[in-house]
Formats: sequence, structure tokens, C-alpha cells
Amino acid sequence: MIRAAICDDEAAILDVLRELISGEFEKQGAEISVDCFTSGGEFLNAHKNNPFDAVFLDIRMPDMNGFDVAAELRRHSEKTRIIFITTENALVYDSFSFQPFDFIPKTVPAEFGAEGSSKFLENRVASVVARLLAQFTAAKTVTLPLPYNRTITVNIADIQLIQSVRNYAEYVVAGREPVRVRAKLDDIGQELDGRVFARPHKSFIINMSFVKDIDRRNMVITLKSGALIPISKAYKREFEAAYIGYLSGGD
Repeated sequence: MIRAAICDDEAAILDVLRELISGEFEKQGAEISVDCFTSGGEFLNAHKNNPFDAVFLDIRMPDMNGFDVAAELRRHSEKTRIIFITTENALVYDSFSFQPFDFIPKTVPAEFGAEGSSKFLENRVASVVARLLAQFTAAKTVTLPLPYNRTITVNIADIQLIQSVRNYAEYVVAGREPVRVRAKLDDIGQELDGRVFARPHKSFIINMSFVKDIDRRNMVITLKSGALIPISKAYKREFEAAYIGYLSGGD
């Protein structure tokens, strides 16, 4: 389960963000717990006891502002993703030393108008959550069984493709020899993140971050490794939709 925190001194903003963030994580199929804090010190105390994966942090707060909180947070944690909440775009440039993951503006651009303000915020939160989940997925590992009761652990982000070879599934992993396990691609596909992995053919699952080129005319994918992966008619439409979603960042 992903642990997220929201730190903002405005109770009304906390309620709105909690509902949007929780709803978006659930919509994208992720288990999430969200804790809310009205002061930076309160958040930091809770974080020390049980670190958060991500914090949505208001920059403008009394006593201890968001930059002060971020500085203290970075002294103890490089892994926690910081998403700054701000009313002043100029402050974004002052935040880079804290390695922010993203930003959510409280002030809606004028072109959206009053009626479009809620939709703007919803879309912004959805985009941030999609990027967070993509990173969390990339950071995960999978343990694959080997003969003689051995196992091997690989980073999911390093898996270039998985192909069906008779009764086995062969994992092609960057920097390693291929690993074969007795499994079905149907079962493996259900466990992988559909924002990153797609199936262009019944015999292949590919990591879309390794795609170099797609020849739609000849229905062939070229991976960065040079491997050529066929696109079958049965999977063409589904694959193209997945790849367009990947390129658009899940928006």
C-alpha cells in the first residue's frame, strides 16, 4: 500500500485534496492511505515514525513553511516524493534544490474560468498520481524462480520483454541473461502495470519504455536493443491504445 500525506494549513484545501488524491489512486487501481496535517512539524513527526512515500506540501504555511519542511525532510529521506502546492508560480524556481517531484497550483489559470477550475485541479491531480504510480512501479522488483530451488530478483523497470517459449515464459532483462520460468503470459500480464507494459502479440509482452520505433505498415515494433516484435491483428487496436496512453503520460 502507498502511504501519502497532505500538509496544508487550510482545512478546506485538505478536504478537497484528500478526496481527489484518494479517488484518483483508487481509480488507477492502487491501494492508498492518505494522512492529513495542518502543520509542517506535525507532518515531520509522523514521517519520522513511519515514512511516507509521497507528500503533497503547501509552500505557504505559517511558522514552518513548505521549504523549511522540505529541507528537514531531505536531511532524512531522499526517497519521499515531494509535490509542492503553491499559489505563486515564481516560487517553483526556488524549490528545485529540494528535488520536487511535481507541483499542484492552487490558483487556476484565467483561461479556465470559474466553471473550469474544479476540472483543472482534477486533471492536475490525475496527472501527478499517474506519474507517481509509474515511478513506484519502476522501483519495484519481482522474484523469479529458477531450477534447484533458486531464485533471481530483477527490477521490473529493467524487463524489456517477456515472450512465450513453448511451456515457458522468457524474461529478457537489461544487463542479464534471459530467464525462463514455467508460466503463462496471460497470468503474468495481469500482474504487470498496464501503463508501462503492453501486449502486441499473443506471444509477447513488452515494456513500452524500450520501444524505439513502430512500423505500422509492416506491423513490427523495434526495441532499443534491436529486437523486432510483431504486432498481430488481434492485438493491434489494444496495443495502439496502450501505447498512446503511455506517450501521453496517462492523461
